[in-house]
Amino acid sequence: MTYSASFHELIESKKRTGALIAGCGMGTGNVDIQTWENRRQFIHSAIDKSGTILDIGCGNGFLLRCLQEWSGVDLVPYGIDT
Repeated sequence: MTYSASFHELIESKKRTGALIAGCGMGTGNVDIQTWENRRQFIHSAIDKSGTILDIGCGNGFLLRCLQEWSGVDLVPYGIDT
């Protein structure tokens, strides 16, 4: 997948990507971005138009940022966490 410059910059460091994955509460951070995407493809493949998206229990919001990148449409993310 081709990423935008800002997303590529966000994930360019394996250490940073691992921390982002671990910080969103959906993994240990020991997976690469390709594995991360493959395991969540069913989510972004269901998004077919622009709009808002709510993630309840979003952790650091990395999944929302990924969905913005992967979906190919304009998403306005909202996240709720404790």
